[in-house]
Order: sequence, then C-alpha cells, then structure tokens
Amino acid sequence: MASKDFIYDLLDKLEEDRTEYLLFTLQRGEEEGVGDIHYNFYNKESQEDASRILKFLSKAVLNIENERDTLEIDFEDEDEDDYE
Repeated sequence: MASKDFIYDLLDKLEEDRTEYLLFTLQRGEEEGVGDIHYNFYNKESQEDASRILKFLSKAVLNIENERDTLEIDFEDEDEDDYE
C-alpha cells in the first residue's frame, strides 16, 4: 500500500492552522482494504456537526454515480433529536 506521509503532512498543517477536521481515507489492496479516520475538534458543536454530516454522508455515498461528483449536505433544517 502507498505511503501515508502526505496525509500526515496535511494533518500537521491543519492542526498548525487550528482547523477542525474529519478525514476518512481508504486504501484498497488486492485482497483487503484499510480505512483510517483522523479528526480534530476544538468544541462540542463541531463534534455534533460532524456526526450529522456523517449520517447524511453514509446514505449519499451509496448514490454516487460519477467519481467526481460533489456532495452537498444541508443538515441545518433537520430535527436535532434524531442525532442523539
């Protein structure tokens, strides 16, 4: 599998800039794949936002038809009780 050095360089830069992030990487091998989740949140609201986004993303990713599709997720109008 490929080196992940560039991912760690990106994570270092994001932390240096105090940018909150949630990054999922997936590397497929011939027989199996490996997924990693990297995250850094500075406040509770960001964790809650990320949770809501992941809920919608889990459904949206199954409907991707083109490898370059852009997913736009609007979660502000949803009932927050659904995420607890």
